[in-house]
Amino acid sequence: MEYYFSATLHTDFDDAVAKITEALKTEGFGVLTEIEQLKILHWSRSRKKLQRS
Repeated sequence: MEYYFSATLHTDFDDAVAKITEALKTEGFGVLTEIEQLKILHWSRSRKKLQRS
């Protein structure tokens, strides 16, 4: 069984994050952490290169 909500925002990424964060605040929720995926990928790749050396 699949159950989910989805929405399409016609805006740029940074504006979408700001809008979602604000909407969560109005409902009593918040963002605990933000993960910068690009930094994680670079870190992971460089770590693998070091392990191979």
